Amino acid sequence: MELARNEPCFWMGGRLAFGLIEMSDDPRCLSEGGFWALSSSFEGEWVCAKFAHVEEAPLPVGQEKWRSLEGTWKSSLNRDQYMEYVEEIRRQIALGWVYQVNACRQISLPFNGDSLLPLMNELIAFNPAPYASYLRLPDREIASASPELFLQRNGRTLLSAPIKGTKHLTDVSKDFGEKDQAENIMIVDLIRNDLGRICETGSVTVPELLQTQDHPGLAHLVSFIEGKVAQGLEWKEIFEAIMPPGSVSGAPKSSAISTISEIEKMSRGPYCGALGWVEDVQALISGAFRIFWDQKELARIGAGRLGYDFPTDRIISEKIESTILESPVQTVLGRLRLIFNQEGAVSATLHEYQRWTAPATISISDTPLNEMSPTSGLKKMPYRENLDVLDWARSLGFDDAIRLNSKAEVAETSVANLLFKIKGTWFTPPLASGALPGIMRALALTWLPVQERTILRSEIVRAESIYLLNSLKGFQPVASVGDRPLRIEDELSKKAATLPAFGSVG
Repeated sequence: MELARNEPCFWMGGRLAFGLIEMSDDPRCLSEGGFWALSSSFEGEWVCAKFAHVEEAPLPVGQEKWRSLEGTWKSSLNRDQYMEYVEEIRRQIALGWVYQVNACRQISLPFNGDSLLPLMNELIAFNPAPYASYLRLPDREIASASPELFLQRNGRTLLSAPIKGTKHLTDVSKDFGEKDQAENIMIVDLIRNDLGRICETGSVTVPELLQTQDHPGLAHLVSFIEGKVAQGLEWKEIFEAIMPPGSVSGAPKSSAISTISEIEKMSRGPYCGALGWVEDVQALISGAFRIFWDQKELARIGAGRLGYDFPTDRIISEKIESTILESPVQTVLGRLRLIFNQEGAVSATLHEYQRWTAPATISISDTPLNEMSPTSGLKKMPYRENLDVLDWARSLGFDDAIRLNSKAEVAETSVANLLFKIKGTWFTPPLASGALPGIMRALALTWLPVQERTILRSEIVRAESIYLLNSLKGFQPVASVGDRPLRIEDELSKKAATLPAFGSVG
């Protein structure tokens, strides 16, 4: 199905709605019949859009390829403010005012793009969340990768499946911890209470409690609450009883909302609200988190806990000092690696600093990297996949291997950025292809005649010369890719040696 450029539409779960008839900010319109797409803010502001046509169809393809946003992300709360927010929640829990609060902040970036549809295409391809959806209206556009079912309706049966508890799929622990289970049960009780206000007495049940579900990259702890809605209730009355979603507010809900509005200051908007569709007595509505939305030329995303809890500077300094003093490596120049885990513990290792002594030989890995991963632009642990590729290359007698993304675009090697000379011009793969923003790469783009360009696997054989860029080893020429020899460009090595920070980075 092809739509006109920027034509209003809504897509969710393989259903595409188009042909906008009317819009309303009053949820009473949802009881008038027909297919309505809806977006409600956390604060209770509604956007309802009635569409004339609904078809079984895949998500439309954007007219342009999504390009990574450039600029500096701005947070509604800085790190200190966010940590103080968490401490205030702890104080309120100690006082008995709340049991839990879902603390959030928003990050935004100037967005001058035409549409979020290309981003939505990428989300569907690389993060196919079960309740993903896309809404485009004259004054609102949302690309959602929501994993949570806020409300499903089939006749008089209502079903809600809140998420409380998240861990990485690589976490080998069998069960979620006591904290996750306790929070989940609190929200189950909250939603049972919400549904109890609008359902027949005795009809609210919990058919599934604390079920582990695998999602793209993550496992979630999910429970299911079901009830039979009372006769004669309209949609407005239903939403008044259950909004905002309990999993993204807290318990008790009224106290949690009060704390959120007092500290967060900025309206959450569509983030942590509801997003989905209503059609008479059928509905599928997600909890609106893990969403991107366009607001006054800003791309926004909401976030709860971001990053890790880092130890204090004193603890880090003591760890560095003890590692250097106790290390068997006696060297003037060394490589110190610090690793922080999610619990805040820090470990450190010191390695002798070594530059390359001979041109490299490299191969091409068939293990694709996921350039759409939220951490694809970070050097992170576990770094096992890169190390596995490096071990594989070395087992075959190579020094390293080129890594490709899911589209067969060149990204980097296991431990270095790349430069390719093709038809007399030097290129380096863009960050959007999965390359890390390395120090030497940045220097090359700034001071050398190097351009960013997507490089396909099929173009590797056309490369006249290739260099590896690593802040510890510098610019290392590549002697061959597989069994194909390459020309070594001494002129580039000479230019690289004149870079302002060459020999002092890392």
